[in-house]
Amino acid sequence: KAANMYKSAALLRAYSLAEFPFLILSSLVFVIPFYFIMGFAVDAEKFFLFYVFTFLGFTVYTFAGQMFVSLVRDAETAQAIGGLFVTFSVLFSGLLIRPDEIPVFWQWAYWVFPGHYLLEALFTTQFSDEATVIEASNGSVFYNSLGCNSAENSSSTCEGTIAFWLEVNYPDFSRDNVYYCGIYLAFFIITT
Repeated sequence: KAANMYKSAALLRAYSLAEFPFLILSSLVFVIPFYFIMGFAVDAEKFFLFYVFTFLGFTVYTFAGQMFVSLVRDAETAQAIGGLFVTFSVLFSGLLIRPDEIPVFWQWAYWVFPGHYLLEALFTTQFSDEATVIEASNGSVFYNSLGCNSAENSSSTCEGTIAFWLEVNYPDFSRDNVYYCGIYLAFFIITT
């Protein structure tokens, strides 16, 4: 790159092509033990979708990093920009700040950065039909939506299903959006 022997576009295509086998293998090496250690459902469709969206997540952040490297002159600046990209992507994905509590001014970040689409796809494919019963934490939104009252239920537990937890905490997440999430992530990969 520094010698200007190749155009940036050719160099970027070569890096992208070289990364694909590594991304396929690394996401597979990650998914196989992680999926079963976490106790997710032994279901071929759920496993395949988990793998696909994990692969897309690895690819999005790898290619975004490569894009930053190709757009700026030095690696330090690319690392700084990449750090900001990952920070904003995670911060506004809905995991650290609930989607309904993101300030109005930052709502655009929730829809633009890829973290939201990864979470929606991973959560809904794994948990939208999950009937496993979980215990709600006292005072949480899930606890309150179950109609539990800490004064009345001091000795008993307040329980609901994982599917209901997903519905309460992420009301705009839908299993119907999974393919749109995949399209958005693929478009993001192609544009980077």
